[in-house]
Amino acid sequence: MGKEAANSIPAVKILFINACLRGRERSRTDQLCRAFLDGLSRMANEQRLVVEEVNLAAEKLPCYGAEEIEQRAALLDAGRLEDPFFDFARQYKAADLILCGAPYWDFSFPAALKSYFERICVEEYTFCYTDEGPAGLCAFRDFVYITTCGGHVGGLDLGTDYARAIAGFTGQGAFHAYACEGLDMLGNHPARILDKARGDMAALAESISLPQHALHR
Repeated sequence: MGKEAANSIPAVKILFINACLRGRERSRTDQLCRAFLDGLSRMANEQRLVVEEVNLAAEKLPCYGAEEIEQRAALLDAGRLEDPFFDFARQYKAADLILCGAPYWDFSFPAALKSYFERICVEEYTFCYTDEGPAGLCAFRDFVYITTCGGHVGGLDLGTDYARAIAGFTGQGAFHAYACEGLDMLGNHPARILDKARGDMAALAESISLPQHALHR
């Protein structure tokens, strides 16, 4: 395919919600997320993948409180969806695929991710209410949630449950979850566990159905 023809194909927009607060060098969750993105790049071949990353460690979002709720209501009443207050929501709504990476902290995920989710839930923009209940208005085809855990999650993976609920609340796409567990347990081999997880990331990437114009395999 020629360069001009390749550039004419719409890019696949990937939003990476990065809640790996320990940083790229230290976070094992971040490593797996980037292994997944590498897998997608190999799949797409000539298709352009545009990855936009929201680094929640750098954003330092404040907790969502009464002031933010009143500001959101006033802006919505005025029809000002172009206001910077909704930047995260616009970016989220425009994504074809959403990747969310967060470590397993205290049965869930870092509080920064909750603050982010509160900012992308905008009534009549990313979701609405119908006679049959809430309906998502975002066009993403897939929502991928990746977490890592020093022990075993078991039946207390509230972070994955919350992310699944957000995905279903804001869109109609498929939800995929992956947990890499047992990394800090005595007798386990973290490097081996992570090596296996990286292979799982490649398989997960291959299972994703990119938009038809992105498939060149």
